[in-house]
Formats: sequence, structure tokens, C-alpha cells
Amino acid sequence: MNGIPRWATLATALTTEDVADAIRAPDANFATPGLQLAAEARAKGYDTLSLPLTTDNWRKRWTEMCLIAVDATDAEKQAATRAAEEWRLRPGFLKDEVTISRLDEAEGVIVMVSEWLELDAPDDGIRHDAEILAVRDACFPSIQALQQELAYASYLNIQSAILPPPRNRDHVASYARIINSCLTATPYLSLSVRLPIYDPSVFQAGSPKSAFQTPSRGHGAASPSTPALVVSDSTPERPHNSETSLNATWEMWDLIRSMCDYNPRLTLTLDLSPALPSTLGVLSKWAAESVRYIFLPATTFITNMKGYPVLPKPTQAFLRDSMIAHINAGSHSRGGENAYSQYVRYLEKTSPPVQAAQKPGTVENFAQGYQDYLQAPLQPLMDNLPSITYQTFEQDPVKYAQYEEHRQDKEWGTKVHLIFGDMRSLEVPEEADILVSELLGSFGDNELSPECLDGAMRFLKPDGISIPSSYTAHLAPLSSSKLYNEARSKREYPQRDKGVS
Repeated sequence: MNGIPRWATLATALTTEDVADAIRAPDANFATPGLQLAAEARAKGYDTLSLPLTTDNWRKRWTEMCLIAVDATDAEKQAATRAAEEWRLRPGFLKDEVTISRLDEAEGVIVMVSEWLELDAPDDGIRHDAEILAVRDACFPSIQALQQELAYASYLNIQSAILPPPRNRDHVASYARIINSCLTATPYLSLSVRLPIYDPSVFQAGSPKSAFQTPSRGHGAASPSTPALVVSDSTPERPHNSETSLNATWEMWDLIRSMCDYNPRLTLTLDLSPALPSTLGVLSKWAAESVRYIFLPATTFITNMKGYPVLPKPTQAFLRDSMIAHINAGSHSRGGENAYSQYVRYLEKTSPPVQAAQKPGTVENFAQGYQDYLQAPLQPLMDNLPSITYQTFEQDPVKYAQYEEHRQDKEWGTKVHLIFGDMRSLEVPEEADILVSELLGSFGDNELSPECLDGAMRFLKPDGISIPSSYTAHLAPLSSSKLYNEARSKREYPQRDKGVS
């Protein structure tokens, strides 16, 4: 991008079929198919790639062990039971059941956990077992399969895994308990829950009440399926309407992250498969959430007049504010697969927040690294602040440029005398007509402005003017799960900021 720093990380989403194709047609220039796929992704303009952690061979073996057909013979049932018990005692993968087997293959890769795992099954018995197992680490097949995949990802030093979505709103609590258990069991792995951004059926005439009708998830699916969500039936207390359906997925996420105690390693992967509504107000609540990835399948794109893939304007606007993309490409004829990454990079380059951050002298440029960052109010008279704190202030491109300009003003000449000292004890030769101070801080008084100015009022003539003459503090509500988590952490561990362990 001609030296312009990249704000978004683009990953191409591969499928088990893509991995199988690389295995069937290996490139002699690469030691493994995984390294070949990673190099091909970078050549197409992507920063990394996302792929399923396991192959269809794992699903086939798991199904044969854990799902016994009704018409199976006694011998088949006994064989499956023995195989399942052996797996439960010594869980592990066979070589052809995983897509990654080396640390260099896993570097920077985002893995997707098997989508066929049912973590919120509607069956009462299965759900009860799942809840018990999430707490006691027992051996219910779906739970153990999930734990096995996450343990293997941790072994490969993979940093992030995308989880299969919850599919039944009524039983999402079971899903949340399982995820919370996995977060405890894998302390170095970040988990991201994939969710559709809203229920598109509310904008489709005659669509059924249950949202997200999902294609068959058979073996060898061409691409990750859109998450299936079953919206709870309406009740007198909760009537079924457009707003309820639009809020359904957010409410599921709110329950999941709450039951996981706002774990900072739990994030969101928003699926933009459904077209966004023209009015984005109802979607603005996602801006406050810890969105780590945005899933953009090729079907999200439309074709422009020249045949190249572009995004609808509502999706463009939403993406420009997020700029973290996870792309599944391959359904438009012009431009090839590179056209998708090039187009998203164009959105990044033309994003107003990105442009402002790249322009020297702007507040956005000066504040880089401090966006969405909770800063404790400074208390310079109580704490011995390091010099780096003041160095940061002195880099303010506007304020200190004005200071320097007036300091060098020739009209001042010898009329200005600088006197240094503590205002509370300093002696001055005469009283002043105007007293100017800047001790406001974040809350108007956290830098001891009242205490300091009380001692400085003796500098002022009886009819003198103080600037400012009064303070007014204003509070405004905001929503940010990240800042909430940080504020809660500071409340629970008040000595952490003072260097006390």
C-alpha cells in the first residue's frame, strides 16, 4: 500500500476441500501443504489465512464412535463402544484428521473449530449431560471433541480459534457454560464466537419465524455455512417483532459473555452473510463489543457495472468502522480472488478514521494507541509521575505549537518575566489583574485544582479576574465491554496500578 500502514488484518477463509486439493497436488517448493496454502494467501494480498483445524476424517471417526445407528448390530455397537472408550481414555487425532501438524504451519493462522459440534443441543438429556460435563470435565462426546481440538490448537501455539455458533437461543446458556469451561482449560488461547449480525428473515416477506435456514452441513461442504439460529417463540411479555429479531443475536452474545464473566480472551466473529439493512442504527450496538473478526463470504459482495466485486453501501459503512476482515472468496468472474482483498484494502484506505489517523497534526494521529483505552485520572501532587507522562503531553501538536509561537513573539521582549515555583508557597512582587490556570484534569478536580488555586488566590487583586472562574463536569453514558472489563479489574484489584502485586 505504498508505505501506508495497514489497520486491518485480512485473512482468506479456506475449507477442508481447499486443504484436500493442496494435499492432492503438492508444490515441491514447499515442505507441507499448509506452508503452500499460507504462501498462496500472501501472494493474493492476504496477511494470513483461516482454515478448519480438522478434516472430514475426524468427523467420520467421531461419528462412528459416538453416534450408533438404530439398526446397528450388537457387534457393531460393541465395537463402537470400545473405540469410544479408548478415545475417551486417550483422546487424540490421527495424522489425516488434522490440517496442521507443524509449528511453522500454524504461525499466524486462525483456526475454525469443527462446525458440526452441537454445544447447545435441544434434546433435554443431551443438554443436561453437556451442562454437567462443562463443569466436571467428563466425557460427553461433543464436549470432549471440542476440548480435544482446543488442546491441540494450544499445543501448536495457535493464538485464536473461531468457535461454531450457538444454534438455539433457548439453550444458549449450556453453550456459554461449555465455552467458559474451555476458557479455563486453555489459558493461552483466545476464543471467538461466530454469530450472524442479525436475523435477516425480518426483512423478507413470508419468511418463517425461525431464522437462518442453514444449508445441509454434509461432509465436504464447499464453505463454512451461515450460522443457524432458532429464535424463541413470541410470548405476551416478549412479542415477536422486527426489533426483537434484530436484537436476538446480540442478546445471545450478551448472555454468553456475561456467563463467561467478560473474559478478555472471549471475542466476537461477526458474520456479514446476510445483507445489512439500509439503516444501521440498530446495528450500532455491535460497535461497543469486542469484535475481533468479520466474516465476509463472497456472497456478501455484489457486482458493479464492470463486473468486479464490491460491497453494498451499508456494508461498506459498517466495515469502514471495523476494518478487521476474514474473507471467503471466489464467486465473481472479474479480477480473480485478488479483487476481494484489493477492494477491502481500498475501503481501508478511504476510511475517514484511518485517513485522520494518518494525517499529522490531527487529534486522531496524536492519540494513536490510546483509542478505547481506559486511563486513570492523573494525580500529580499525590503520585510521583514519571517524566514520560509530561513528554507525552508536550507532544500535543496544537497546544505547544501555540506556546512556542507566542514565546518567540518579539513584541513581548523584556515585558515578560518567568517565575518558577510552587503556587502554594511562591512569593510574587505584586498582585495580578488576571490569573490563568490549567489544572482541570479529567474530572476538573483530580489534579488538585481547588486546593492549588485556593493557595494562589492571594496573587489576585480584589477586582481581578480568574480564568477559568468555574468548572462544570458533564457525564455521558457509553457502552464498551472492553472498558467495562478494565474498570471492573481496577475495582477488584485497586493496588494493581500502583505496582503492588
